[in-house]
Amino acid sequence: MEGEGGMTTSIKQIEEIIQRLPVEKLEILLEIARDIENEELSPEDIADIEAGKTEIERGEWVSLDEFCQQKQL
Repeated sequence: MEGEGGMTTSIKQIEEIIQRLPVEKLEILLEIARDIENEELSPEDIADIEAGKTEIERGEWVSLDEFCQQKQL
C-alpha cells in the first residue's frame, strides 16, 4: 500500500487527468467513482487491480478509443 506521499502523488495525477477530460468522459468517471466508493473489493479483485497496474507500468495498455474500436463499441 502506498504511503501518504504516494497518495498525494496519485491525487495530483488524477486531478491532472480530470482537467484534460471532456465533459462526457467526466460523467462516466463520476459514475465509476460512485460505484467504486460503494463497492467492497474481494482479495481476487485487489489481485486483479494490482496485476492491471503492473501491466500499465510495462506499457501494456490501450486508449479508450482503441479499446472501443477493438470491441466494435
